[in-house]
Formats: sequence, C-alpha cells, structure tokens
Amino acid sequence: MKRFIFILFISLLFCGCSFFSSLFGSKDEEVEKTVKVNSNGDVYLVKLNNSNKIIKGNNTGYVTSVSRSAVDDSEFYNTDSFVRDLNKKVNDFLIQQTSSRAADLAIKDDFNVLTDNIGDEHDFYVLVAENTFQSVPCVCKYVTDHCIIYADKANSTLFGIENCIPDSVYKAIGDSFESCYEKEINIIGSPIYKSYLSDYCVPCTSKITIVVSDLFRDGKQKGNSGTIGYNYSGDFFKKSVMENSNQREVFYLDAAFLAEDNNIIFTTSVHEFNHLINFVIKTINPMTTKKISPNKVQTCDTWFTEMLSMTTEDMFQSCLKLDDMYSPKSRLAYFGFGYYYGFKSWENKNVEPLISYANTYAFGAFLARNFGGVELIKQIAQNDYVNEQAITKALQTIYPNETYTDEKTQETKPIDYTYALRKFTMCIVNTGADNSFSLNRGTGFKNGLGFTPINLVMDITYDGSNYTLPLTFKKDAKLDLYPSGFSVHYIGTNIKSFKLNASTNEELEYYLIQ
Repeated sequence: MKRFIFILFISLLFCGCSFFSSLFGSKDEEVEKTVKVNSNGDVYLVKLNNSNKIIKGNNTGYVTSVSRSAVDDSEFYNTDSFVRDLNKKVNDFLIQQTSSRAADLAIKDDFNVLTDNIGDEHDFYVLVAENTFQSVPCVCKYVTDHCIIYADKANSTLFGIENCIPDSVYKAIGDSFESCYEKEINIIGSPIYKSYLSDYCVPCTSKITIVVSDLFRDGKQKGNSGTIGYNYSGDFFKKSVMENSNQREVFYLDAAFLAEDNNIIFTTSVHEFNHLINFVIKTINPMTTKKISPNKVQTCDTWFTEMLSMTTEDMFQSCLKLDDMYSPKSRLAYFGFGYYYGFKSWENKNVEPLISYANTYAFGAFLARNFGGVELIKQIAQNDYVNEQAITKALQTIYPNETYTDEKTQETKPIDYTYALRKFTMCIVNTGADNSFSLNRGTGFKNGLGFTPINLVMDITYDGSNYTLPLTFKKDAKLDLYPSGFSVHYIGTNIKSFKLNASTNEELEYYLIQ
C-alpha cells in the first residue's frame, strides 16, 4: 500500500516547523530545499491547491535534480452553464430579499394536492434559449403515485411523424421514476415541505411534475442537443416574484435525447430530482425550522449539488441496470486529463464544463468509496449544512472517533473535508484494486444501491496522440492549479533525495506518495 506523506515533515532540513510557508511568509517566492526520501519504489510529488483561488503554474514550484539510490533513468512523460447561472440568480434574489426584511417574513403551512389526469392540458414555461422562457402548451401523458409526465405538444412533430415519441416512452419515464422514488428520498431526503416563506414561495405539491420538451430548441440535431435536463429553483416561487415560475415542483427532460435513447433520460431523472430535493432540504427547510434564521439563507454551491447528483446517478446505476456509458463514469477521461482544474471552477468560462463535471464526480465517487458508501451520501445530503461543512459533518457522524494530525497546524482534529481532499489526491497513483484511498474500491449493495470499483487506467487516442490515463507529469512541469485542483509529478524510482524549488504560497501544499 502506498503511503501519503506531508512533504514538509520528511526532513530535518525543514526544522520541524508546523508548516513550510510559515517560515517564509505568504509571498509567491521560491526556496530550494533538499527532500530526503530513501525509497526503493516509485515516488510521486503532489501539489495541492487547497484554496478558492487559482495558483499560476510559475508559482507552484518544481523539482530541479534527483539523487537515486540506484541507476534508473525511467520517467513518465504522460503528457450547461446558463441554467446554473440562472439558479444562482434565484439564490441571490432570495438572500437579498430575506436579509432586508427578515423580521416580518410570514411562514405558512400549506399543501397543494395535484389532480392532473392523462389528457389534461397545461401551459409550462420552458427555456427555449438563454435568457428566454416560453410558455408552451403541453399534454399530460402519464401519472403515477409520485409524478406527472407532461409532453410538449410540439414533441409529436419535432422529428417528423415517423419518429415521434410514443406514449409508451412517457410511461417508461414515469415507471422508472416511480421505481426509484422511495429509494432516492430515503437517501437524499424528501421533496415534501409543509412550511414555507409565503411572501415568496408556493406550497409544496403532492407530486413531482416532469416536463418533456425540446430544451433550448436544438432538437433538430436529435441526440446532439446540449442540455439533457435541468431543474429551475425559480419554480418554487410565486409568479408575482418569478414571472416564469411554473409554481410547482418540476424538472425538465430533453425530447431530443429521449427520442434518441431512453437510458440517458432514466439516469438524468435521478440526477435532476436530486437537485430539486437539495433545494428543499438545504434552502427551504432550514429557513422555516429556525435551524437557520430567515436572514441567513443557505444555498448549495454548484460543485456540491452536482457532486450529490452525479454520485446519486452512480449509486443507482446497478439498480437501473445501465452500462457505464449512461453514468458519470463515462466522463472520467476528462478527470484523468484535467484533475488540476479542480472541482470548484464551475463559473470560470475558461474551464471546459465536462472537466468540471468529471472532476466533481470523481471527488464524490472517491468520498463514497472510501468513507462510508451510501450512508455517507445520506448524511451529506440530509444534514443541516451545505458544501464543505456538510461533508465534514457527515464524516464526523460516521467516524466519531477518527482523528488526524493537521500538518499545517500540528493540531489533532476529527477527520473533515480537508482530510478527505488531501487523501483524494492519492487516487491518481492508487489505481490498483482495493487500494486504500482509491476509486478502485467497492462498497457492497443495500436495497439495490451501492458503488462498484472504478479502474481509472485507460488508453486513449486524442488529437492524434496516444495517452495512458490518468496522467502524471514530469518532475519540473508547472501547471496552473485551480481551486481544489492538484497535480501529480513522477520523481522516479529508487530515490534517495531530490531538490524542490518550493513555493512559499501558504495556500499550496506539497505531499509525497511512495
């Protein structure tokens, strides 16, 4: 089993200080240090950006020379944003409004029982372009105990009459959602809320509405549509507050993808339902249960809710009997290429969205496979916290007696988000079956839900070149490290010591894996 070592403590040359950068301040300077290793195996250097800022490559340090215990010259030379922005605007609106008049906010208890039947017609606001909602006529196609399926009337002629979506497909969506409903709410939490801020929100609806339409009106491409589904938190609000609100609990599925392949829609339903539940559990409920005062609205960061949604897809994959191509696992090549982008740069237009999806999923998948499986996801999703705090609380609930020494402060702490993030960096090297701190571990299954091992190693051809993933980089490579991003550098085999031009940036951490 490979060990994970905080590099700043492996040599007396570092004077036994609690944290390397404390010796030199916070400026992005470099200090050359000799790192003693004395290893007979492979040695890797990890650079971790444990902050919410980008650290430029020239400020991450580099290895200048290596002393080996034996001659060995081997070296590795591996070389849907608009909707998220829209939901962020809804969150910002809620924070702004409630903070200015918290004292007189009315909390009301109510419930809206939906009685829609097959054949009923209803108009729904759907995103047909960026910044453009359109009211589209829809017809109810199927009803179950927990959902109502509405189809845009235009679906029947979208691809020509011979390729229209038959009613049996809408039934399949409803039946799939129904089969997952109880299992998902048991883990992620209930979408049912009784109390709400009546100045802004609408009562909870008794069923989830699923609207199938040509989202963003790009369906003529059939299967190449950019948005498979979305959830809009503005639907929880009154029309007087959000004019394009459908005033019920809704998520949306793309007709083009549905016509092409049902399977991707089944897993997307699980994903979008998770987003809807997150808003109820993490934002609506805390404001009305006095756990969090109304003038302190709590919202999920994009990385956090996407992590939960993709990990939920992962958890349901076996239950839905889907191949990896229909799960977030299909995106892991992007993680193998670009893990240094981290998973907190969703709003950065310079980061390819598929990389953000892949890196965020990889972190969630790692947490589930190394820290408690389904029970960890349940604790993260249903506790009273969001983002890093939710992960910390879940870890400490499942492992109440587990502690670690924080190398920065030399304090003994209960395991937390920071501990998990540091261990996450090991998965690039720990790719063998059943390694500790690896993605290649299973959790077992309960009630049909669980996590299977993931082998990150894959050979791919990209832009005419062949790569083995996940990448490790040359010892002197300098990469920009995005928030929560890290890079792994191969130092060599049989290493006695090496010189590291270490950055004194306090937000950059160095580790060895050997």
